[in-house]
Amino acid sequence: MQGDRCRLDRVVGSARMPRNEVRGESVVTTVFHLHAGFQNNRLIRDYYRDCGIEPIGPYNDMKVQRRVHVFSTIRKLLENLNAEKRWNYHLIVSHGRDDQGLLVNLMPGSSARPLKSTIDDLNKLADYTAKLSSGQRTRYGMLEPVEKLRTKLGLTTTSQLESLIDLVLSLRNKKRVISVRGCNIGKNRPLLRSYKKFFNAARFMAPTCRDLFLQIRPNTRPNSAGYMNNLAARPVATAALRRRVFRSPNPVVESLVVDIQDIDGHSQVAATSYIQDPNDVTVWARLLNGEYARANGEFVLEVMWENSERTYHTPRQREYTDKIAIV
Repeated sequence: MQGDRCRLDRVVGSARMPRNEVRGESVVTTVFHLHAGFQNNRLIRDYYRDCGIEPIGPYNDMKVQRRVHVFSTIRKLLENLNAEKRWNYHLIVSHGRDDQGLLVNLMPGSSARPLKSTIDDLNKLADYTAKLSSGQRTRYGMLEPVEKLRTKLGLTTTSQLESLIDLVLSLRNKKRVISVRGCNIGKNRPLLRSYKKFFNAARFMAPTCRDLFLQIRPNTRPNSAGYMNNLAARPVATAALRRRVFRSPNPVVESLVVDIQDIDGHSQVAATSYIQDPNDVTVWARLLNGEYARANGEFVLEVMWENSERTYHTPRQREYTDKIAIV
């Protein structure tokens, strides 16, 4: 075991990706917010436990804390953000769409989603509320803008809306950097700008494409260089199947082949992978992710791609961070 550890340290130390594909010159500690729908997702749980690094630019990474804040509504997310005011960086993981944003209900008792129009209305009401005198606040529910938005959101009481706006105003005491991991949200830049104001972010960022977590559990083919060479020589690039052959700059490390089968064009995919030497699985877990605590023959890899592409991108690539929109 000690020999394997020495070999791993030697290989990882020398088998670096090319300079323009290295990330993490600056790593910032980050608060982790996870949508309740992902709470039992083993891939996401394992990834943020064993790696937890998220690129937020060409040479900057977020490193999530072990503690996880779970949210099921935007209101709960606001509460969690307010509870962690001392931290400057926050990562939010949730389902998303470019036309709907975060796929989360606004608050208990309302089916409203955080669409751009809804967030803009809340931002305007927060601005309006911030200018009210203490006397005007005592009759908050009778004010026309308040009642109008309460009705639009389907809330039964004004106090529900008032408490939500108070949470938004509380966030305005401090700027923060927020990165979202949710498919396609970054395509809608006007929505990102509305979210940026709503969460009082100095920077707000999200992927412009699909963002998926893969289980990499390579099929091993000991002493079968011919089989691996045959796989590597047969590139696959279709809408239904994307293949990448990862080759290390260090000849001691065997190549890794990862195929991704696209099932539904959105969130359902399946990964099949191949490697000759099972000892190299841990090496690749660290090379592709930047770090990885424990691979044990398998690891989780986050990838991004546009449906129009016939390949996919991994976190240490420039193409990966290029797909993160920042406002």
